[in-house]
Amino acid sequence: MSGALYERYKDALRRVLGRLDPHPGADEGRPDGQRDPVAVADGTPDPMPQPASAPPSPPTFDPQEAMVRLDAAADLGDPTAIRDLALAAATGHRAADQPDAAIEACYLALGSTPADADLHLALAELYLDRGWRTLAVDKLVLLTRLADLADDPLTRGRLCDVARTRLADEPRLTALCE
Repeated sequence: MSGALYERYKDALRRVLGRLDPHPGADEGRPDGQRDPVAVADGTPDPMPQPASAPPSPPTFDPQEAMVRLDAAADLGDPTAIRDLALAAATGHRAADQPDAAIEACYLALGSTPADADLHLALAELYLDRGWRTLAVDKLVLLTRLADLADDPLTRGRLCDVARTRLADEPRLTALCE
C-alpha cells in the first residue's frame, strides 16, 4: 500500500472514530452542540456532514405501565379515561404482538363504556388478527345494529371498511355494507 493511500485510510478511520467516540469537550463553546468539522489529510473539510441532534424518539410502549394506568382509571371509575387508556393499551399490545393483553384491555373498558364503537372495532380487528373470523363477524354485525340504533353513519362506514378490507367474502357483512 502506498504511503498516500495509507494516510487517507488513517484519516478516514480517525473521522469515523471521532464520530463514534467524540473527545471530551470537543463540542464545548459551540451553541449548537456540534463538533468542529474534521479536516482530511489535504486540509479540506470532511465532506460528510455532521448530524444535527437527533429528534426525540417516540416513547416506547411499556405494557406494565399501560395496564397499571388502565387499572388505576378503572379504580377511579372515570369512563373516558378508561376508554382512552384501553384503546392506547390495545394499540400498544397489538404492536408488541401481545393480543391477549390487548383484548383484555378492551374487555376491561367495555365494562364502563359498553356501547363504545372504537372498543368494539378494536376487538373485531384483534379477533381477526387471532384468526377468530366468526367472532369478528358476529362483533361487526352487532356493531352494525348499535350504529343503526345510535344513527351513527361514521361508525357504520368504519366497520364496513374493516369488512371490505379483511372480510370481503363474508355474506352477512356484504349484505349489511352495500
